[in-house]
Amino acid sequence: MKKVFAFILVSFLFTITACGDAIAAPVTMKLGHMSPLDSPFHYVAAEFKRLVEERSKGEILIDIYPASQLGSDRELLEGIQIGTIDMAVNTSSAMTNFVRVYGVLDLPYMFKTWKHAYDWLASAASDALYEESHASRIHTLAMMPRGFRHTFNNVRPITSPADMRGLKLRVVESSVYSDTFKIFGANPQQMAWGEVYTALQQKTIDGMENNYVTVYDYKMYEIQAYGSETSHMFGFAAININDNKYKQLSPELQKLLVQCAKEAGVTIGRKQETEEQDFKKKIADSGVVINQPDIKPFAALVQHIYDEFAGKFGATHLKAIQALE
Repeated sequence: MKKVFAFILVSFLFTITACGDAIAAPVTMKLGHMSPLDSPFHYVAAEFKRLVEERSKGEILIDIYPASQLGSDRELLEGIQIGTIDMAVNTSSAMTNFVRVYGVLDLPYMFKTWKHAYDWLASAASDALYEESHASRIHTLAMMPRGFRHTFNNVRPITSPADMRGLKLRVVESSVYSDTFKIFGANPQQMAWGEVYTALQQKTIDGMENNYVTVYDYKMYEIQAYGSETSHMFGFAAININDNKYKQLSPELQKLLVQCAKEAGVTIGRKQETEEQDFKKKIADSGVVINQPDIKPFAALVQHIYDEFAGKFGATHLKAIQALE
């Protein structure tokens, strides 16, 4: 009997040691994002939370901290890296400072249509790109499509690249964005999104670029005169988790998180696609003059950005996206 008891005790201790990093259920995770409650970032966070809590039967609980309560995009990503924040919804562009190859998503005119974006999200090519994040301790579960980004300013309508010349435009903190707008002739200003409204009010910048939903949600239409549908990039947001926290979950819960994140991303992405024209109309009704320039001259200027990107990071992810056109 003593031998049997000793064997059971040793087996128990071995199991505890082997699984020492595992998390006991229920698990509560903090998820932050920088947007207001009435925004796609919050909608996707809320839908993800709903799906995870329902399907895990309460094994995983998610507390959402919106409106930059846990910091801006950069601070959220840094928090995920060091483990002080469990999860976040981040712009994919901001992630290029941590996962450089994610810049493939920022390449100008990379995605041709919403369908092209959905096809990529449903393919193995998107999973292959997400795997690139793990080495940075930021584990991307899925992405949400956000739509095409356009150019807004207070100086003039943009009908050709020549109209960009000299404009001080806020761009995402991404080298691909800066390089693109320099080629267009603008004077790009990398700036955190939370600083943009004040910068426009104080006229330290002439304009900015973003999608219609974000321009409306953040009331940028109040201080912009012109909107030009340059459609220069297609935006994404990523649902991220600390890589160590992810690895501490059982394989079943890991799979559940990925499935819920992918489903939430597409659900809220389709909502944005449906509402895009409504937001455009609201912005136009507010007094912003909107025009549709021919984008071919813009696209013709930026091919060497693709070549430079492929030279630095290889063409695997770039070609995978292009193959789905």
